[in-house]
Amino acid sequence: MTESALAYFKRLGVSRTRRVALRPSTYRYRLRWPAQGTVITIGAALVGLQALTLGQWIADDAGVTFAYARSIGEGLGPVQQPGAAPVEGYSDPAWLALLVLGRMVGLFDNGSWFGVSDLVTFPKFLALLCVVGMLAVVASVARVVLPRRANAVTMIAGLLMAANFSLIAWMFSGLENPLTALAVTLLTAVLVKGVARGRLLGPRVAGAAALAALLAALNRPDGVIYAAAYPLTVLLFVGGTAVSASVAAVRRYGLIFAVPFGGFLLWRRMEFGMWLPNSAVAKSQSAPSMADLSHTGDLMAWAGWGLVLPVAACVGIVAARRRPVRARLTDPADAVPFGPALSAALVPLALALLAYGILKPDGQALASLRLWAQTTIDRLDRTWRADGRGGCGAQLRVGQTL
Repeated sequence: MTESALAYFKRLGVSRTRRVALRPSTYRYRLRWPAQGTVITIGAALVGLQALTLGQWIADDAGVTFAYARSIGEGLGPVQQPGAAPVEGYSDPAWLALLVLGRMVGLFDNGSWFGVSDLVTFPKFLALLCVVGMLAVVASVARVVLPRRANAVTMIAGLLMAANFSLIAWMFSGLENPLTALAVTLLTAVLVKGVARGRLLGPRVAGAAALAALLAALNRPDGVIYAAAYPLTVLLFVGGTAVSASVAAVRRYGLIFAVPFGGFLLWRRMEFGMWLPNSAVAKSQSAPSMADLSHTGDLMAWAGWGLVLPVAACVGIVAARRRPVRARLTDPADAVPFGPALSAALVPLALALLAYGILKPDGQALASLRLWAQTTIDRLDRTWRADGRGGCGAQLRVGQTL
């Protein structure tokens, strides 16, 4: 090695041994892409096989959005049927947009796929694509925080999703649930990777978090609660150590989120005469009270304390660990302790629990879907990584989660 290279490494604060040791790992990481694609495909296939047991079942409420997609596609505007007055009878603008696009290209409301009505097949196909996206997001997080076990983490995440038939039913019901689950999973991954890489205040992280939160807000009225995820994460994990940079990052995030969402609210006001979604008005969704938060305890009781307590113990063990995340890093100064990197995933999860507590009972089932999607990933992520090499201790904790 030349003197200039040694001086370069010394200037970076990285020893020669450390630098050389990282290169083979990075090379092996690049070779894992085909294997990870296979794992994602297998996980999505398992979920798809479970969805096949539902047959051609579609939830009745999905027909409302289907009717609006047909009216918009025929140039009649946002009406439920020809000649009717414009009413925001749907609650999923982003999902509606996908159905309209599918109709425009002839994939939806245009006939059948292999003898099955495309009113059934196209929404289920979109749901399967969202499942693929969720598993790809899990794999991307695993590559950052646990590159040697990324395939195992992704595979077990797919198995857990396929084993939860309630999640399968909601995902493949024709409703907007899969797109919401994908948006929240993506938001969680952006926050975790931002903290793990020490780039939480960077423009790319702020922009990606804003777009993920925007997708969640435009797909469900209660999804707007996730707009608080990035500011809360900055407040919790950056605090007062970089006030000016934090303010600039949150301002950038708020601008990217508020401009399109504010434009949507303005259009709603001009088109329907309301600032709030019609679904919230029709269901008499009142302002939340402190008593509403007690409903979250009902969810814990439903999950069973035999599951909740071991998971809580695993979260505490991992959060207390100080071993740094060193995936794909060439500068040890960039390493971040496990605790903050993992705890960032708790912010969207806490917001989901809050939404579950304050919603009316008929809306809590949809909020629970996001909880299932997030907790499946969070539980797996924490239990496996409680042991840095995925050893016996980690396997026991994964067994507890299962």
